Amino acid sequence: MRSPAPPPSVPSPDGSKDPSCVFCRIVSGESPATIIHQDELVTAFLDRHPIASTHILVVPNRHIPSVNEAGESDAALLGHMVLVARQL
Repeated sequence: MRSPAPPPSVPSPDGSKDPSCVFCRIVSGESPATIIHQDELVTAFLDRHPIASTHILVVPNRHIPSVNEAGESDAALLGHMVLVARQL
């Protein structure tokens, strides 16, 4: 017997959070994570199952489904993510 299909992804009304997104749940504190940096734009946390000895994920606090969906208005956010990653 097959598992039922997951419910469709439904972002918050302002588009800032998708309840089906694991990263959104970590950013909001709904899912546990070892957060090593958090500011108004991004959250960085340790990977639960790292392949390398150090594996840190830096994600935007606002839901962006993929880099393919990032727009010109996200340029500062994406740059900030890179600068935070460099510091960590």
